Amino acid sequence: MSAIRPARALALLAFALLAPTAPFLFFAVARLAFHVPIEPNEGWNALHTVRLVGGGPLYLPFESLPLAPVNYPPLSFLVMKALSPLSPDLLVLGRVVAALAFLGVGGLIAATVAALAPGRRWPALLGALVWVSVGGHAAYRYLGMYEPQMLGHVFSTGALYLFVRWRERLRPGHIAVLALLCCMGLLVKHLLVATPLALALVLLRLDRRLFLHLAAWGVAWMGALGAVGGALAGGDMLSNILAVEHARGKSLADGAAFTWEVLLAPGAGLLLLPVVALWRERRREWDVVFAYVIASLLEGGLAVVGDGVDVNAWFDFFIGASVAAGLLGAVLLQGQPLPWRRRAAWACLVVTLVPVGMDYRTRFGESAATVQALPVTEATFARYAGLLREARGPVLYEDRLMGFLSGKPYLFDRFTGAALVRSGAVPERVLADPLRAGTFDWLVFERDIRPRLAELRGRGYDWSRVTGAPGLAWTDNVLLSIDEAYEYVPTEGPYHVYRPRRSAAVR
Repeated sequence: MSAIRPARALALLAFALLAPTAPFLFFAVARLAFHVPIEPNEGWNALHTVRLVGGGPLYLPFESLPLAPVNYPPLSFLVMKALSPLSPDLLVLGRVVAALAFLGVGGLIAATVAALAPGRRWPALLGALVWVSVGGHAAYRYLGMYEPQMLGHVFSTGALYLFVRWRERLRPGHIAVLALLCCMGLLVKHLLVATPLALALVLLRLDRRLFLHLAAWGVAWMGALGAVGGALAGGDMLSNILAVEHARGKSLADGAAFTWEVLLAPGAGLLLLPVVALWRERRREWDVVFAYVIASLLEGGLAVVGDGVDVNAWFDFFIGASVAAGLLGAVLLQGQPLPWRRRAAWACLVVTLVPVGMDYRTRFGESAATVQALPVTEATFARYAGLLREARGPVLYEDRLMGFLSGKPYLFDRFTGAALVRSGAVPERVLADPLRAGTFDWLVFERDIRPRLAELRGRGYDWSRVTGAPGLAWTDNVLLSIDEAYEYVPTEGPYHVYRPRRSAAVR
């Protein structure tokens, strides 16, 4: 096979990845400016950032309302506070930062492949496009979503790239920079352990003195940045993070089922095949890629047994597999003397198309319909936010973005707050007593709680234990408090609204 033919094949594969992904990239850009939640975490990030920008503490105590603990490190919130003068709309600003970070990670993947396989343009582009295609399909919801993890990956992937570039001349000063970037990634999202673990494993084998430098700088940077970040953010950072993480979790069976749903069933797990094919061509300077992939699999496997994670648990794996795919393309450009190994390597590259084609027509139709309906959805959403905004007193809401748009304080988080109540870390009465007193002007729920209320009627309060129905954030005693003091108000829309029984006629 001549040298030009593999290059053409790589170009065709790159086009085959990009062409079906382009519409989803367009959909992601089209939804950026609409004030409709892409994912629940958007409103969560926006609400806490608004409080920080307004001069309040990021980390709140949780002995009383507001019960909205933050289980993320502070750096992403501080970055958004620093950028907030650029736009009064924190939601759109956060989405733009996330979209740019996603593209930045793609650029760093290309740069890493180029550094490991110099002089080869198509492999670098292929690695970046594998990442973009996975983002456009298996992780479509995260494209342009206001969520800090992608920003964290910019720091950690930047550390991976710099390690590859500096490897032959590593000095303690270089190690300090790598440790800083890794710590910045961890202070954006504490899930991002794959890069520091991979660097540590490689350095432990190559040069134990530099490994000790990495460990020392990591401890020093994490301590200093954590202390400064916690002080700037305000409140007790450690108590928030530790309390929430202790209260949440999945069983191993749930974690395995979740992994099948978000990684294996959509075909994204097949991205491991380019890594396996590359293993036969392993070179000394590529060991960091294999260490990174192994660390990312450990990271994802441990993360999926925690509550609140999604396909984002596997982003480091997607990054590592994208780098491996690019390097495998470089191997094929150099020529493979054994035909069967050449065919096997091409087959392992072609499987990167599987996540793109999996259920493509359905996903395309659903995404296009969602984007087309955004103006109507935004108007409906704004109507409920306006209802909350007009209230004179406090309100309770489940949809965090609705609360952000209404400008009303965030008093109870149905995920982290509910986890603390269910675990017994916070008494139910913290929320039940204000509800029984009719404190809130409006309650707006995403799920219909009336079937559960009907089951509970006639039962008295039982404060000796915490009980609740699966899938509902609200415990039984809290629901009984709602039923005692509030009445249902029919509305034309998807949300379920309640008002105190003493209220006047419906507005």
